[in-house]
Amino acid sequence: MTANPQIKNRITKSEVRWWTISAVQCYLLGCQCSKCDIPSLLETQCQMKLSVMELVRKFGKPTDEMIKAAKEDMKKQNDRILLIQN
Repeated sequence: MTANPQIKNRITKSEVRWWTISAVQCYLLGCQCSKCDIPSLLETQCQMKLSVMELVRKFGKPTDEMIKAAKEDMKKQNDRILLIQN
């Protein structure tokens, strides 16, 4: 994925302040939008990959605690989807 240079510049200059659950989930998915539901909810191209790259650069990888919380949230989301489908 090649990012629009204007968007990339705006994100890297913006202040990423902390890891969010969504950012950690994106990190865990390898920033592969095809594995994520968020892009399908957006009217514009998802920029989470650029944010994740900036978070890793600024703060390093997410902690084990953050990863555990993100995985638990992903499991809850999957459980809700299964309930809706049945």
